[in-house]
Amino acid sequence: MKKIAGLMILLILIITSACGMQQSDASKEVNSDQSEETSNVVEKTGVYVGQIDGHTIEISIDGEGETYYTPPAIAEEVLELEDGVSVNFSYFENDKGRYELTKITAID
Repeated sequence: MKKIAGLMILLILIITSACGMQQSDASKEVNSDQSEETSNVVEKTGVYVGQIDGHTIEISIDGEGETYYTPPAIAEEVLELEDGVSVNFSYFENDKGRYELTKITAID
């Protein structure tokens, strides 16, 4: 009986250890994705053309318009911008191939 109880405890320890390792590997993958996005951030200056829809805006750089995805985290900042204002902004290309804003501010 003691042998069975000992084996059960050993089995539980092995299973929980393996689960902990899988979670660590998953979190490493998420962290590497985030650091990859952060390392690819581009900073530019342009003219805010306007909002295309609830999550996309257009910014003109040297006369050429480009669209940028606006995540919920900075949507309020975008709503405060007036069309035609000069802006400094940062973005990266996300896993869907879209330019995703990380920051946008009007230039006074």
